[in-house]
Amino acid sequence: MTQPDIFTNVHKGIRRALFEATLALGRADGDPQRSAAARAQLREVLHFVAHHGENEDVLLIPLLDQAAPALAERMRAAHGPIDAALRALVAGVEAAPIMTLHHRTCEFVALYLEHMREEEEQLDPQIRAALAPEQLAGFGRGSVERTAPADQRMMLGWMIPALTRADAEATIAKLPGPLADHLRPLVS
Repeated sequence: MTQPDIFTNVHKGIRRALFEATLALGRADGDPQRSAAARAQLREVLHFVAHHGENEDVLLIPLLDQAAPALAERMRAAHGPIDAALRALVAGVEAAPIMTLHHRTCEFVALYLEHMREEEEQLDPQIRAALAPEQLAGFGRGSVERTAPADQRMMLGWMIPALTRADAEATIAKLPGPLADHLRPLVS
């Protein structure tokens, strides 16, 4: 069995989404229409980030509780500041001045980029050493199963253009026909 991806592909999509939202906020000052669109985009992106973290909390960390308790605790501890920063940013999406929201988003992006780097470079190898490939595949399946179809479409819409052609095509090949057909034009 090939080793399932744990973080990299979804993180590529999250990076793309966060960067695009940050750019949209930076372009929106003084333009009510752009401001409304940027706030909506940020809401969507923050939902993506929150759902990804919840998948780890609900599905991955419990596996690690059994196989590698210290690693599970390290992930919980790392998620604490991320979750607090995410809640604070979500709380300002509707009413914060657009440039304040832009700056808070930039701060969150800096924090989250480091978090993703740590997960990919440091935690991924430790998780792979602690869990069997079947458990990792189960984590992936569980993540998809607990994601509403509209959210799957949204998240994959951010991910597919951020992936290598080979990874994008492999991801699309695993999807149901209508969803695959919808996302296939995003492969470049």
